[in-house]
Amino acid sequence: MKRFVDTEIMVRPWFRSLDPRLKCLWLWMITRCDMSGFLDMDWKLASFVIGATVREDDLKSMAGNAVLIGKSKIFLPGFIGFQYGELNSASRVHQGVLKCLASHGIEYPIDTLSNPFDSLSGEADRLKDKDKDKDKDKGKDKGSSCAEIPAALQAVEGFADIWPRWIESRKALKKPPTPHAQELMLKTLAEHPEHSVAAVEKCVLSGWQGFAWPWFFKDTDKARRVERNAKASGYYDSGEAEPWPDDYGAEGAKGAKG
Repeated sequence: MKRFVDTEIMVRPWFRSLDPRLKCLWLWMITRCDMSGFLDMDWKLASFVIGATVREDDLKSMAGNAVLIGKSKIFLPGFIGFQYGELNSASRVHQGVLKCLASHGIEYPIDTLSNPFDSLSGEADRLKDKDKDKDKDKGKDKGSSCAEIPAALQAVEGFADIWPRWIESRKALKKPPTPHAQELMLKTLAEHPEHSVAAVEKCVLSGWQGFAWPWFFKDTDKARRVERNAKASGYYDSGEAEPWPDDYGAEGAKGAKG
């Protein structure tokens, strides 16, 4: 999915005053929100991808451009106005945006859409109550939504922290894993517990929805070969563990290296 980006964002006072960590947070929010500017925020996942810890309190530095609603929902008030202008129900694209807004319990037009520095006031309070009701419903079957981690993986340092991030990354892709899918993934990871944390990190960063060990080993082995071949070791930098091709000849290889 492609979205418009404000070419003046870097020189706007509110954005210019942010430290690099929060600038990355803003980029995360405008690229991860839905088409109506709403985002179910996962702070752990955002921190993992950004490479620095980000928290709810950081929204105070956003000058009203990001509004927290309930526990974890964030609304970007200026998003719709910037991306689509005034919504028209006759437009097929705008129809999708209006439907998305309705799913959040909001009717268009919203006065704050034209001013990204305003808060949602009454709308925020109403959505907070709506989120509380959703949390109650989620609590009823929360125990059955996650598969049990095998003992072989429970003993691996860091696995308990990285595993939920894979689940959240799948949710962000609109492909939440079922308990059965989680069981299959965990069973596969348990085959090589010593590489399980690195494997899950690779899945999250690469956006893999599934996983097989040959993918992981092939990818990591190729990276090692490229790193090795980049050195002056008599191999050409192809990513393959092969000597200089025969058609180069000794002089050709020497000339290429020299």
